[in-house]
Amino acid sequence: MNQLKKLTLKINSVSRRDNVAFIRVEPNIIPNGLSPTQRGSFFLVVPNSGDRITFVNQWINPENPAEVLVAVTYASFPTQSAVFLAVNAQQLASSYSAIGFSADASSFVSAVVTLSTPTAPSSLQIPTSSINTPSSSISSVPVQLASKILEDYIS
Repeated sequence: MNQLKKLTLKINSVSRRDNVAFIRVEPNIIPNGLSPTQRGSFFLVVPNSGDRITFVNQWINPENPAEVLVAVTYASFPTQSAVFLAVNAQQLASSYSAIGFSADASSFVSAVVTLSTPTAPSSLQIPTSSINTPSSSISSVPVQLASKILEDYIS
């Protein structure tokens, strides 16, 4: 059996406008032909436990199709916090395995959000076609992912 290549993620930037953090994430590959649901729930978004998130929107960046944009709308923007973004393996594992990549509990990144996060350009807007999804709590994600997130957060 062939070894699947590992999906890797890179945070390109984090910016904010009002109570919204915009996180630009670049996977090393995005499968073609993803459904609107898959594009709109690319990541499981796990905030720090004290943060209250009202909305999460996700979309493939039309200006850079190799990038996924995640807009995290807070009830009150945190002074200093982090957001964990894990590839939604339940939605995307079969699309990734079909192209020879693995998307699993180790496919995640964290983004730092603070009050001093740079201002998002006015051209960056949440498209009306993006899907509003709830954030995930640490207790609602798969156990392997929760332990990896906790391990990363503690270190």
